[in-house]
Amino acid sequence: MPVSPPLSTTESGTATLVRPTNTLEFNGADFTVTGSGDKATISIDSTGAGAALTATQVGFGNASNLLTGDSTFIFDATNKRAGLHTAAPKVPMTIVTQASRAGTTELGGLGVVASNDTSVLEGVQIYATGTDNNIVSTVFFVESENSGVYNYGWRIEGDGANNVLAIHAHDNSATGIKGFEMARTTGSVRINPDSNATSDFSVLGDTTTLLFGDVSQDNIGIGTSPASGVERLHVKGTGTGTLLRLESTDAGASAAPVLQLYRNSASPAASDRLGEIKFSGEDSGGSEETYCYLDGWLDDPTAGSEGASMYWYARGSGTLRNICGIRGNIQTFQVNPNNDDVDFRANGDTVSNLLHVDASQDHVGIGASPASGGAEFQVNLDASFRSYFANQSTSASVSASLQKNGHIVCSPLGGNITVTLGAEGAGGDKVTIMNAATDGSTVLFAVIAGDSTLTTPAAFSSGDSETWFCYKDNYWMRINSQT
Repeated sequence: MPVSPPLSTTESGTATLVRPTNTLEFNGADFTVTGSGDKATISIDSTGAGAALTATQVGFGNASNLLTGDSTFIFDATNKRAGLHTAAPKVPMTIVTQASRAGTTELGGLGVVASNDTSVLEGVQIYATGTDNNIVSTVFFVESENSGVYNYGWRIEGDGANNVLAIHAHDNSATGIKGFEMARTTGSVRINPDSNATSDFSVLGDTTTLLFGDVSQDNIGIGTSPASGVERLHVKGTGTGTLLRLESTDAGASAAPVLQLYRNSASPAASDRLGEIKFSGEDSGGSEETYCYLDGWLDDPTAGSEGASMYWYARGSGTLRNICGIRGNIQTFQVNPNNDDVDFRANGDTVSNLLHVDASQDHVGIGASPASGGAEFQVNLDASFRSYFANQSTSASVSASLQKNGHIVCSPLGGNITVTLGAEGAGGDKVTIMNAATDGSTVLFAVIAGDSTLTTPAAFSSGDSETWFCYKDNYWMRINSQT
C-alpha cells in the first residue's frame, strides 16, 4: 500500500519499532514484500518464524491518510496529532486513560502543546473530562513495583470540581499524606491541610533552618526547631545583632509600630495577670533562670472604671522580689510594694545616697545612708538648708511661693515702700520680712486678711524684721518682731 513518507519496520521476536524513514526493512520470516514500480505491497506471512501478527493489529493508511491500529492508537496527519484511547487528539500527543472505579468513569490525559498552536495553552496539559465534573487528574511518581504493589513517591493531584491542586507524599501506598494544597476558590495556600500529626515543614537558609513548623507541638521555630515548652513561636539567633525588628513606614502622628500583649478573656476578673515580659539566662549549673520580668495585672475590669497595675521583679540572693510598681487605680508609684527588704536610693550629681530609704531599718537618710539605731529621718551633718529668699525694693504683694517659709529682704532707697501679704496663704505657711535700707527709708507691712484683733504694725525702720504665720487658710498672725 502507498506510504508517504515511507515507514521502516524492524521486527525481531516480539519487539516492534515503527518510525518515519526513507528505507523499508522487514524480517522476511513475518512479511512478504512485493514491489511494482515505485510502490510496495506488504503482506503478513503467517507461516514465518517470527511473532504471529493479524490484520487488526497493524494497518497502514486509509482514505483519511491515518495510521490506524484499532481505536487504541490514532495518528491524525492532517492536524499533526497522535492519540492513545481517543478518537480526536487535542494536542500533538494526547494520552487518555480509561478506568472504572466505584461506577464512575475517570478520564485523564497528557498533552504536549506546540508553541505555534494558539488555540490552546503552551506546555504540558494534564486534563480530565466527564459528565459529573468530579474527576481528578493525577501525576504519580513511582519508584518501583514490589509484589504487585507500587512504591509511590509523590502524587500531584488536580481537582477540577473544587479548583484545588494538591501534592501528596506516599509510603508504599497510593493513599499518601497531603503535604500541600492550593485552592483557587478561596485564594488559600495551605501546608499540611489535613492536619496530619507527622507532617512537619521547614524552610532552609544558607547555614540554618529559617523556619520550622512542628506539627505535633503546634508551634513554629525561626532559626531553630521550636522547644516543646513554647506555645506558638520560638525565635533563636546566634549573634549579638538585632534579633527582632518591628518597623513601620507610617508618616503620620499615630503611634507606630505597636507591640501589643492582649489577653482576650471571656470572663475578665480582678487580679488577672495580663502578660509578662521575661529576661532569662543560664545559671552556672546550666539551668535556665528568669532573672527579672515586667508583669501587668488587671485590678478592675468594670467598664468605665477600669484599673490596672504594673510591677517590676528582679532576682536577688536566688529570690525574685517585687521591686517597684505603678498602681493605676490609686495613682501611686510604689517602691517595695510587698514590704520586702528592698531599699530605695536616689543619687545626685556629686552626692551618693542623696535620698536613701533603708527598708530593713525602716529609716530614711538625706545626704547619706541612715545609721542604725538613729531616728527614722536622718540628715547628714554636711547637708545645708535654705528657705525661699527674694529681694523686694518696691511696693508689691508677697509672691505666693514666698509665703511658704520665705524670707524677703527690702532695700528701699530714697522712699518708703509697702509690702502686702495676700490672702492666698495655706495653713502652716510662714514669711519673714526684713528692712535692710541704709538711708532711713521705712517699710510698711500690710495684711489683707487676718485676725481682726491684730493691728497691722506701723512702718519699721532699717534693721527691723517681722515674721508672720498662717494659722489657717488665708488667716495670718504676727509671731515675731525684732527692732
